[in-house]
Amino acid sequence: MESGNHSTAELTVFNATKSNIVPLENDMHLEGKSGTIHVNGVELYFERYGNGPHAILCMPGALGGTLSFVPQINYFGRSGSGYTFISYDPRGYGRSKSSSRVYSSPLYYNIDAKDAVGLMNALGFKEYSLMGWCEGGTCAIITAATFPDAIQSLVVWGPHVYLQKTDLELFHKLNNIETWEPKARATLEKYYGEELPLLWRKWFDGFISVYNDPVRQGDICKREVREIQCPTLVLHGEEDQLIPFYQVEFLRNNLQNYQCEIIQGGKHSLHFKSSSFNNIIDKFLTTHNTKVC
Repeated sequence: MESGNHSTAELTVFNATKSNIVPLENDMHLEGKSGTIHVNGVELYFERYGNGPHAILCMPGALGGTLSFVPQINYFGRSGSGYTFISYDPRGYGRSKSSSRVYSSPLYYNIDAKDAVGLMNALGFKEYSLMGWCEGGTCAIITAATFPDAIQSLVVWGPHVYLQKTDLELFHKLNNIETWEPKARATLEKYYGEELPLLWRKWFDGFISVYNDPVRQGDICKREVREIQCPTLVLHGEEDQLIPFYQVEFLRNNLQNYQCEIIQGGKHSLHFKSSSFNNIIDKFLTTHNTKVC
């Protein structure tokens, strides 16, 4: 474990209304609710578990959604955990895919940040913690920096802060979805069916556009990392083949108040397989937030 301590934006009033919120039927034997909420002109699908005093919003990776966090739902969404756990499908993804998504602009990260805060506002949460994986980790970083009054703590694993040629080369290997791990591909095929190859191509083209942007020059959220005020936990799989370690090093060198954990044997999707993953997060959140009981 490593920790460090180096050294505003107003919360926007969002256009958000509740609709179609129903008890959630699931095979995890947890009580929950699911539904859609109109946020910033789009319909966002969400799931909510638990009723603890500390709310957590989980932000998924590329093309992902609520199915990306089943182990975390089971752990943080269980009765008596002290948490209320919310996961959702960002605009254009999963059961929010009827809403348009602009892949060609780096600004979609900022759009996701506003949507996330708008969703939580609509659900009645003014303060909460964020958990973000991969692209969701990048969006969580931007959200925490842009809306500091709302975010109590931040947990990220596998985010990109900036892009180098190496990052594009690593993701280029995933262009053919037939080479993906069968379980990962099957999860996304539940969402997208035959559309998956085309949507993945659109996502990858957007990824490249950030790298090629003459103004940003691969910079996604360097400034936002430096502006984060809340306690931050950075997790990294020792065997993550998609996120080079220089991404972690940038976070360690520029976050003001952080803790870093390298998970031995962990891969990019370490939250599915690491036995210690949820316990590490739980301990971090309990240490830095008085609302967990």
